[in-house]
Amino acid sequence: MSDALAYTAAVGLAVCIISYFCQVLRGDSTPNTTTWLIWSVVMTINSLTYIEVAGSIKALSSLTTNAGIIAIFIYSLLKGKFTKVSRTDVACLALASMVGAVWQITDSAKIATVALQIVFVISFWPTINGLLKRRAREHPLNWDIAVVAYACLIASILLDWQGQHWTAIAFPLVNGIIGNGSVAVLAHLQLRKPPPAPTSPPRVLDTVPPVK
Repeated sequence: MSDALAYTAAVGLAVCIISYFCQVLRGDSTPNTTTWLIWSVVMTINSLTYIEVAGSIKALSSLTTNAGIIAIFIYSLLKGKFTKVSRTDVACLALASMVGAVWQITDSAKIATVALQIVFVISFWPTINGLLKRRAREHPLNWDIAVVAYACLIASILLDWQGQHWTAIAFPLVNGIIGNGSVAVLAHLQLRKPPPAPTSPPRVLDTVPPVK
């Protein structure tokens, strides 16, 4: 049952990545430059270390997501699909780099794991900020699928907890449920709340002073 849930999570994330890529092609989603840049780097590191932490079967979800993120990042970079970089994006990238430096130099596996999850949390903020300010578009379906897929991965880990370490559940919980879930909620709210109507310029007659 544990392996079946792990495979289900990997398939779900593959569907999520393919669907999101199609949305980027259609212009229905605008990926954030900073978020996807951080993901491309951190997910690669996480995929290599997660195999040792959770095992090869449960690491399929991380490997699948990593391959899809890199493909979407390269395509969006070459085709100009990213949102414009803001000062918030730059600040998040700098902060993530500093936390990443802690991950790189520490000898403690626990500190390294915590640092990596902090980077994941930081990476979601540019996307969340873009949705809050309505500078970005996201469709909730893919983020909903990702939450369900990571929930399956967490269930798989819990069913096979013997010999597992808490670090095995940190990645799907922080990145999968909290991160993707936050974007999913905002994307649903964005669909329900129409964009503000553009303000029309004042009429010429309204701006001309009366003739005396």
